[in-house]
Amino acid sequence: MNWGMIGIIFAYLMLALLLFVLLTRTRWSWTIKGLAIVGVGLLMYSTVVSYSPLIGWPTGIKLPKRFNLIGIHVDEPNKNTQAKGTIYLWLTDMEQQIGKNIPRAYKIPYTPALHNKLNEASKKLRKNLPQLGEMELVRNAVTGRLEVDLQFFDMPDPLFPEK
Repeated sequence: MNWGMIGIIFAYLMLALLLFVLLTRTRWSWTIKGLAIVGVGLLMYSTVVSYSPLIGWPTGIKLPKRFNLIGIHVDEPNKNTQAKGTIYLWLTDMEQQIGKNIPRAYKIPYTPALHNKLNEASKKLRKNLPQLGEMELVRNAVTGRLEVDLQFFDMPDPLFPEK
């Protein structure tokens, strides 16, 4: 457990103590007391849900359409533990204007075809060839579900005007 989470737990313990005092020592109506209980519960839930994206853990939201690939980590499926496998990507969104060069971590389900494409892109990254990626959602012919498909290209050299 890190210090940030310990601080949040301590803050909520203090908030719970204040809520207890509100419920036991005031003559306010039960409507106000009930709203206070619900409000504190919603606040605690929203903090727990939003804490991991705030500290940079990978998110499961949709990948950007065009991105610069920074890093890859693949957890392959494991038959012994029944783990399905996950692919972690670190990307910068090429179409975002605000905070353009700030990378973000994403996680997507593992597929063997995607793993092969990422191996090729990883080899090029190790050779210092930046990779431009494009994301498409395609329907799997076997399962009928939408899956992420990625295409990678060598990043073009920027053209600077000559003097």
